[in-house]
Amino acid sequence: MTANPGFRNYLHDKFNFYNRISIDAYKTYIEDLRKIGAIEIEHAGRNLRYDKQRKRATEAIDAIHDQGMDAILYTGAFGTEDLTKNPGLEQYAQRNINGDVLGYGVLNLKTAMMCPVSDYVEKITIPQILSTLEWADYDGIFFDIPWVLKNGCYCNNCEDIELSSREKNQVIVRQGLEKIVQAIKEKHPEIRISVNASAPTINNNRNTGANIDNLTGLFDEYVTEWNPYRWGQTTKVIERCIKAAKEVTSSKIYHATTCTDGSGKIYSENKLTELFKAIISSGATPRLGIRFPKEQLEIIKIALTNSETL
Repeated sequence: MTANPGFRNYLHDKFNFYNRISIDAYKTYIEDLRKIGAIEIEHAGRNLRYDKQRKRATEAIDAIHDQGMDAILYTGAFGTEDLTKNPGLEQYAQRNINGDVLGYGVLNLKTAMMCPVSDYVEKITIPQILSTLEWADYDGIFFDIPWVLKNGCYCNNCEDIELSSREKNQVIVRQGLEKIVQAIKEKHPEIRISVNASAPTINNNRNTGANIDNLTGLFDEYVTEWNPYRWGQTTKVIERCIKAAKEVTSSKIYHATTCTDGSGKIYSENKLTELFKAIISSGATPRLGIRFPKEQLEIIKIALTNSETL
């Protein structure tokens, strides 16, 4: 059995830098996470504009480093944006064939996604990230939802690209991400950059432009993502997903999954053991989103330990 590689944990939903948090409670919780195997802590917050928000982030990053873990900035590459509060960004938005703005999950102006080849990348994404990296000592960045949404993109920013929709989406996503990665690496070559490559062989991500073979050679690390339990599947699906990713890149692979069912209830120790075993034995590092009370962290710890011995 492959040794436990530790795990990356997205923690923004429990401790949000935009809101008031107790740094003492934060320090206690990440110490608990470290004790059960966390090696990286991931937070959103690329556009913290107020001193008190930046102070929270700085103190949290210092606490992460004091525990010997890496701090990772979570962000989108092309949104999401609330156009009800930022109407000037509408010019950059992904749109369907009818001209409707595309929002993440639904047609929603509050979760709008921007076209990868619009000026949004150079005027918003890149400046915000570079500004954050000037004051925040992050070790890495993770780009989530780096794709064109279903039935897009038909906006004015990419209308001159004369390809099929699938080919076009691959081209514009790659071009947008190349600009972002190049800008970061020029200023901060030490930063490790990872990207959500979704679920190879499971979802048809070629239509979104974010299939892993379209993104290879660009990022330091890749994050596959799938929770088979949500779809009544076995963990063999995870093994297939990670295997497919490893066939197209030699870079480090993480696998993102949830530890809860659709109602938010934590899975049993046995189910989590099987989940972690499939990820770790396939040669990937788990990327989780643990925000449980301390007594439930013990379930995670036991499942991670058991996954090494089965």
